[in-house]
Parts: sequence; structure tokens; C-alpha cells
Amino acid sequence: MRGRCGCGEVRLWRGGEPIECARVVFETTSHRMSAYCHVDFTAETPRVWFIDRLDFFNFDVWLGTEDGATVKLDLPSDIWLQIHRDWFVIKLRSAWTIGGVTHAPDTVLGISLSALLAGDRNLRWCSHQARAALCRVSSGPTASSFSPFSTSCGQCSRSARRQRRPGVARR
Repeated sequence: MRGRCGCGEVRLWRGGEPIECARVVFETTSHRMSAYCHVDFTAETPRVWFIDRLDFFNFDVWLGTEDGATVKLDLPSDIWLQIHRDWFVIKLRSAWTIGGVTHAPDTVLGISLSALLAGDRNLRWCSHQARAALCRVSSGPTASSFSPFSTSCGQCSRSARRQRRPGVARR
């Protein structure tokens, strides 16, 4: 365990067992900021994302199961990331060269997650449809006001407004 707080590990805790007996499924080193995971239920089968937070703006992303991380994604560490179903979209904070193409900071790139995992590195500038999907995701009732995808073209904003249900309070 790292320090007294244990911020450098992810444990699988099952109800009814003492928390200190929960199995460690992901761990980082003591010079990292933290480690955590997120279960994505938007896919056909739930996916477990492990995040190794290097510092405030940088992190490494791993995909895995409840048994632990299995695949480290080859991505810049200083991106914003949004995953929904099979969409994998990033917004760059710094320039990134991939597949012989250099993308400028603030570029939004997307690819099918299954294609990325199969080795495809042909990330493309997000189309209107991908941006609209992200706007719906990032403008939902649980969306963070800090989402880098919440500001986009007027078409996306209109599309997102049409998707909202009448009578649902917005924060």
C-alpha cells in the first residue's frame, strides 16, 4: 500500500467481506498521484478502465477486467478522453504525431475503440455525428461542467437540446 491513504491502488471489494481483505487488482508506484478505475456500462459487455494518474494533467489509460489491467493504450498522457459505446474520442492538449500525421493541440480525434484495439492508428477529426453523440453524453444530467466536448458547433447544441426529455430539471 502506498502511504496511509492507499491512493496508489485499486481493490476489488465484494460486499460482506472486510475492506482490508479486498484484492488489489491495479497498482501504481509511489511517485504517481493516484490510481483509480471506471466501469463503462455503455458497451455490450462492461469494460473496466484503469487510470494511472501521473500528475494533475497526465495519466496512462489501461483497459482490463475485474481481474486487473490487460492492455495499456498507446496515447499521449495529456489528453481529455471520452468513451461511449464503441466511440473512443480524445481532445489533445499538445501536438501529437500518429500515422505520419501531426495533429495540433485542441484537435478532437475519434476512432472506433475496437479498431484502436485491433491496431488501427488512423484517428480522424471528429465528424458532426461523433461530436453530436459526445455532446449528448457530455450534456446529460450527470455531465461535468468541465467537459471539453460540451462546446461545439451549433448543430450539436441543437441536436443535444432535442435529445433532452421535457420536464427534466437541469442543474
